[in-house]
Amino acid sequence: MIHDERSIRITSLGAASKVDNTQHRRISKIAKKGLSNAKTSRLLYRVIKYFQHRHVVELGTSFGINALYLATNRNVKVASFEGCNETMKIARKTIDQAEVYNIELVEGNIDHTLKPYLQQNPAVDLAFIDANHRYLPTLDYIELLLKHQKDELVIVLDDIYWSKEMSYAWNELYQMSEFTLSIDLFTLGILIVKKDLAKQHYVLDF
Repeated sequence: MIHDERSIRITSLGAASKVDNTQHRRISKIAKKGLSNAKTSRLLYRVIKYFQHRHVVELGTSFGINALYLATNRNVKVASFEGCNETMKIARKTIDQAEVYNIELVEGNIDHTLKPYLQQNPAVDLAFIDANHRYLPTLDYIELLLKHQKDELVIVLDDIYWSKEMSYAWNELYQMSEFTLSIDLFTLGILIVKKDLAKQHYVLDF
C-alpha cells in the first residue's frame, strides 16, 4: 500500500485529517500516515487473546489491516464499520486476499449503522474506536456500546490526544463510574467494564 500511487476519493464523515484534508488522496500517503502502527495492532490482538473475546466491533475500517489483527482467532466474530466507499473497497480486497472469513464489513455512516447492528447481534466484548474523532460522536458511540454490553466490556479508543475534542472526550470517559479500569497509553486509551474491580486509572509508557 505504501507504494500504491493511485488516488481515491475520500468521503469524510468525521473530523478533518491533519495530514491531508483534500478530497482525493493517494493510497500511499494514507498508508504511511493514517494507519495504525504494528505495535498498536499487535496490542489489539493480545487484548482479545488475553480476555478470550468472541464478539468484536471496529469503528473505522480504513484499509482493513486492524480488522485482520482483530480476526486472527477464527472463533472471533469481527464487525468493522466504515463510512467511506472507496476506502471500504480497498478493505474488502485486503480481507479477501488474506482469505479471512470471520469479518463482517458494514458500510455507511456509523451514526446510522451502529445502533441497528447492536440491537440485532449479541453483546460486544471489545470495541476498537478509530472513527470520527469528534467529542459528541465519540461519546455517543460509547453510550450505545454500554447499553448493549455484557458484564464485561473493553473499549480501545484511538488518538485520545489527537485534538482538544478528543482530549475532552477521553478525560470525561475515564472518569465515568461505568469504567472500573482505565489505562492511558497516550496514543490509545483503554476503558474496561469489570464488575469485580475497584475503580483504578493508570498512565503507562507504551
